[in-house]
Amino acid sequence: MAPFFKVFCTFVVVFAVWGHAAGVAWAQETSASGRAESKTGLKTLSPLVGQTTGAVTGLAVPRFVSLRSDKVHVRSGPGTRYPIRWVYLRKNLPVEVVQEFETWRKIRDNEGQEGWLHQSLIAGRRYALITGTEPVTAYRKPDIDTAVVYRMEPGVVARVDECTNKWCLLVSSGFEGWVEKKSIWGIYPSEGIN
Repeated sequence: MAPFFKVFCTFVVVFAVWGHAAGVAWAQETSASGRAESKTGLKTLSPLVGQTTGAVTGLAVPRFVSLRSDKVHVRSGPGTRYPIRWVYLRKNLPVEVVQEFETWRKIRDNEGQEGWLHQSLIAGRRYALITGTEPVTAYRKPDIDTAVVYRMEPGVVARVDECTNKWCLLVSSGFEGWVEKKSIWGIYPSEGIN
C-alpha cells in the first residue's frame, strides 16, 4: 500500500501545481466575493475594496476608460486565441478596467458584463453614460436653481470635462451642461476631475 500512497501523493502534487499554473494563466477569480490576488502579479479587485495599482501599467485598478473605436471585440480571455463574446459598436462608451494581463485589459460595462480586450482599444479620455429611464437635465452651473441648458436621453454618451463632489460638466453635440453624478455611469461617486 505504501507505493500506491506515494504515487497518489505525487499525482496530487503534480495536479495541484498544474492547476495553479492553469489558474494563473487564465486569471480566473477564485473567491466567493470575486476578489483574488495571485503571486504572479495578476490582480482582480472589486471596486468595493478600493483601488490598487495595476501590475502592468501602474495605473489605478479599477479605473474608468473609454472605447477608442466604434467596433471593439470583447473576448472571453486575455488573448486572440480566446473566442469573441460580443462586439461593442459605440466609440467613447465608458467601461471599467478591473484587471490587467500583459497587453490585455479585463473590462466591465454598465450592465456588469465582463470580458477582455486589447489595450489599444481603450483610451484614458473620460466619457459618461446617461443612466435611468427618464431624460436627465443639464444645468448652466452645478446647481438645480440655475438655468436648464438641455436634457439628455438615457443611453447618451457625453464627454466629461470636470467633476465636483456631486456634479459633472458634460459636453455632447456641442452643448455643455452640469449633470448630477447620480444620473451617470463612468465616474466614481467620490471622484473629482479637473
